[in-house]
Amino acid sequence: MFSMKRLLPILLIQWTLIIFDMVARLIFFYAILLLVGCSYEPKGVTFFVREEDDWSNSRILLVNQFDTVMIKEVVNPAKRYGFTCHNLFCKNREDMILKSDSDWEQSIRIWPCFPIRIHRISGRVDTLYCFGKHYAYTGIGYISAYGTQGNWMVLESKVPGRILGHEYLVDNKDKTRDTLSLLMAEYTYAGQERVFASRKVDYWIASRNSYDLFGPMTRKELKEQMRQLKISIPMVLDGLYDRYVRTHDSTHRVDNTPKEFYWPHHRKRKDVIIE
Repeated sequence: MFSMKRLLPILLIQWTLIIFDMVARLIFFYAILLLVGCSYEPKGVTFFVREEDDWSNSRILLVNQFDTVMIKEVVNPAKRYGFTCHNLFCKNREDMILKSDSDWEQSIRIWPCFPIRIHRISGRVDTLYCFGKHYAYTGIGYISAYGTQGNWMVLESKVPGRILGHEYLVDNKDKTRDTLSLLMAEYTYAGQERVFASRKVDYWIASRNSYDLFGPMTRKELKEQMRQLKISIPMVLDGLYDRYVRTHDSTHRVDNTPKEFYWPHHRKRKDVIIE
């Protein structure tokens, strides 16, 4: 017969295994709920937010592309503006860059083409053309906070290159590039940390049922645009958490990721209140 001294360790191991099994089941169940409840490519909406581990600006705004709005007619070459970072943030239409004949022909031969209407705070509306099989990337930068209200999504974004310039780059070859085109993945983790902490932000309003994107705006301009669109104020934008993206140089991925890269160590930011 086992003595109590010999029995206690056995019971302890058994209970530990039972608890471990329960925790594993809960984690698995929670993961299933996330997969069911969250779609990486939500249907029935135009603009949506997605996170990326290995590319781009880590938390990004994408736009679904539906066949009903696909460009089938010939677009006037004098109005053929590409859906680029430069054109998104360009204040003057005369400074916007047209897509060349060769680039246009090559792109439209491979992918469907879709128009995006960019509503400027001045009242000017620019049509930019994007390409992609299912959805397209929008270059508004790293999404640091956002919220939805009805058919609208209000976003706070940060452009890494406007904050860091040519500092903290993983690959020195990128120092010759336009800073607007530089992505989070091309900066070191120390640089990404500076982006998270920066308050150099832009605001945007994206429709969830049409191809209308308003911005970039200051906080004051955002509130005025929200009033015009009848979006209720005050509004809370979820501050989310700092979403790192794995850094790359021209040949390979750079490791030594910070612990905050992984759950449950994510660093949460305060909500942004528009009031």
